[in-house]
This record gives sequence, structure tokens and C-alpha cells, in this order.
Amino acid sequence: MLSGKILLHPTEGVWGLGCLFDSKIAADRITEIKLRSDSKNYILLMPNLAWVEKLGKNIKPSNLEEFKQYWPGHTTFLFEPSKECPGHLVSSINRVAMRVSAHKPILDLLDIIQKPILSTSANISGKQPNIDIHSIKKLFNYTDVAQYEKPLGNQNKPSRIIDFLSKEVIRE
Repeated sequence: MLSGKILLHPTEGVWGLGCLFDSKIAADRITEIKLRSDSKNYILLMPNLAWVEKLGKNIKPSNLEEFKQYWPGHTTFLFEPSKECPGHLVSSINRVAMRVSAHKPILDLLDIIQKPILSTSANISGKQPNIDIHSIKKLFNYTDVAQYEKPLGNQNKPSRIIDFLSKEVIRE
């Protein structure tokens, strides 16, 4: 039912474009309408830690305790992908980006869907994200883009990104 569909949705800090994580067709369409390079990767918004364990490789129970200091929250981690992780989500450095959000509209959406969604900022690639929903709706006024109009969170920038293995902060 939802496969192949794109959703304009709120996040903690910016409007996002998303789709079901396992829909390569929708992911490719998001790449197309954002004028984005195929080499750029997406973040997965995860419904729970069980999905993180399923799509990430070498995650131990002790790691899950470590994540509780960040999640739910505005931090994204890069993990080695498991064999169950779809190939279109894996970066050129063999990582998949995942976040367990604390933003209630995202949590409500994920509770309904019961699986991760791929997400990226709702802007043309290389341009600053815009928080004005009316401008964003005009920019992405396509018949295959649905809208989930709930409030943005209180963050003023995209999420921090940390590589799980190296602990390097990729984006502050």
C-alpha cells in the first residue's frame, strides 16, 4: 500500500522527504526530485532499537545501553549494515545511518507503519533546508508526494552524525 510513495514529514529540526526504507523506487524518486547525487546517502528513522539491531551489524546488548544516552533523540549513528539491510541504503564506506527520534509526530508515524522510513531534508540538494512548509509544498508539488502536516521539533539544525565504529563525529 505505501511502497513507492513519498511523504513530506516533520523532523526534530527540518522538514523531510521520506519513504519506506525498503522502497528503492521511492528512494530513487526522492533523489530525482531533490536533484541529488546518487552517491549521497539517506538516514533511516527507526521505530525502535530492535530494528537498529536487525539492520545494523555487530551491535551488542551493551551497545544498546550506550545508545540510551542519545536515543530517542537528535543524533544519527552510522553502522555497518547487516545482511538484511537493503543495498540502496549502504554508503560507499559500507555504513547505514540510523536514528531513533524523540519527536512525537515521527514516533506516531512509525508506530503506524511499524518499520523504518528513509528520510532526507526537504530541499534541493546543496541548498539550505527551509522550515516554511508553504514554500516546501510548492517546491515538491508532485502527485506522488503526500504530506504529513504535524509540527516541527525544537531543533534548529539537522541531526548530529557519529560513526559507531570510530566514534568520529561526522556532522555536529
